[in-house]
Amino acid sequence: MHPSVLAAIGAVNDGHALAYGHDPYTHEIERRVAAQFGERAQAFFVFNGSAANVLSLRAACRPWQGRSASKARTSTSMSAARPSRLRASSC
Repeated sequence: MHPSVLAAIGAVNDGHALAYGHDPYTHEIERRVAAQFGERAQAFFVFNGSAANVLSLRAACRPWQGRSASKARTSTSMSAARPSRLRASSC
């Protein structure tokens, strides 16, 4: 891990903070997202890129809608982190 990343983690890992969105870091991100994209915009924290892809696709598509992409695309390849609810032919 890059030294500056470790330093940043160490800088915020001090003292106590409320969990699950009640901490000052989450509130700051929410403020920045709203300032940049409007008051209705929301930030969703996810574990990895696959989770971000799934969340984005679910937000963009309704249950009755579908999506289409090349099989070479990451979002349609087999991934252990991707829920089976998202298949290549549906959102």
